[in-house]
Amino acid sequence: MKESNQRKVEEQLILFPKKRKEMSSCERVQVYQRKLYLKAKQEKDFRFYILYDKIFLHYILTESWKQVKANGGSAGVDGVTIAQIEQYGVDKFLKELSEDQTACKLVIEPIFEADFEECSYGFRPNRSAQDAIAKIKEHLKTGKTEVYDADLSKYFDTIPHDRLIIALKERIADKRVLKLIEKWLKAPVYEDGQYKGGKKNKIGTPQGGVISPLLSNLYLHLLDRVIDSATSLFRKAGIMLVRYADDFVLMGRKLEKAPLDRLRELLNRMGLTLNDEKSKLIRATELPFNFLGFIFRYDRSFKNPQGEKFWNVKPNERSLTKIRQNIGMALHQMGHFKPEDLVRELNAKIRGWVNYFEIPGVSYPYVAKAKLSYYLRQRLRTYFNRKSQRKSRLYRKQAFELLVTKFGLIDPKQYRPPACL
Repeated sequence: MKESNQRKVEEQLILFPKKRKEMSSCERVQVYQRKLYLKAKQEKDFRFYILYDKIFLHYILTESWKQVKANGGSAGVDGVTIAQIEQYGVDKFLKELSEDQTACKLVIEPIFEADFEECSYGFRPNRSAQDAIAKIKEHLKTGKTEVYDADLSKYFDTIPHDRLIIALKERIADKRVLKLIEKWLKAPVYEDGQYKGGKKNKIGTPQGGVISPLLSNLYLHLLDRVIDSATSLFRKAGIMLVRYADDFVLMGRKLEKAPLDRLRELLNRMGLTLNDEKSKLIRATELPFNFLGFIFRYDRSFKNPQGEKFWNVKPNERSLTKIRQNIGMALHQMGHFKPEDLVRELNAKIRGWVNYFEIPGVSYPYVAKAKLSYYLRQRLRTYFNRKSQRKSRLYRKQAFELLVTKFGLIDPKQYRPPACL
């Protein structure tokens, strides 16, 4: 629904464009992106020759700046922060901008988005991890219950630059854009107290770079394209792929040795390696498997243990442990927060966790949410009963209940995400 509405808005802007002065930078970017997308979609072999100049159009730079700021972008290698840029003057900064920016992603993303396969869900507009989870459940319900859960060894660190550039050249002929991307691929990365990578680096995409997810998706698109081909060994065997970034599963009624050997061969040709210890073939009707923080189990309802089994999709234990650790760490750092400030910080974490794992008609997170409620009740009681908190108005009281009723703390067990999510 969200994607459909956005496309209608974009189509209206193309068919009945406002005068340029009346259009916001966001609207102008959407119109331009839509034109690129449609051109790429209609002409599969078209290569784009003039893109570099578009990166530095004022409305492209303005919108990219808004996105960086909205995402809370951190300082780059040059150490310049958002606050420093605002103090310096955003317009002045954009005019002097040379070769850094989210702007390149805004220009090239719609071109490759037109090519990407339906099986790919990670880091794409109007697609999400929840969509991938829903698709996996759909495949399970249609009988594709043999699952190859694949794990790539250090994928982002091992993408070969030369082969990635070849993939880019399938659509981009503008040498200046290709040169710019090559420059980013060799940019030094500050990690573990030291700079890594540099001009001699020939593999890997810089982690944290705004364009890195797009480039990593583009490279694995080569794999998607082969597997999803109507004439491929995989499709002939009824095998489906669901991929979110470098996490993916193959699913079929029966996974024979031949397609799995073919998968390994394809990855080897791409310079990538399967982690044999973590990659495994599973018969999902007998053993559960994990994907993107969820666990898939073929269970009977605890309300009707003799009834038919169903596909139980819920947060896995690791995900529950992680949110508890995050809350515990946050409470440790908020030793003297007022209750209303404490609630604001906790609600952001609780809301984000529940919104992710609550997928209407797909997942069943009630038990996990009840466990999280119980943890909050116990942890908050301990928090307010610490010696340093004896003067707190919540000392030796039902802290969880009071925070819920008087200060608006979210009770995970009762919270439901907004219908639009």
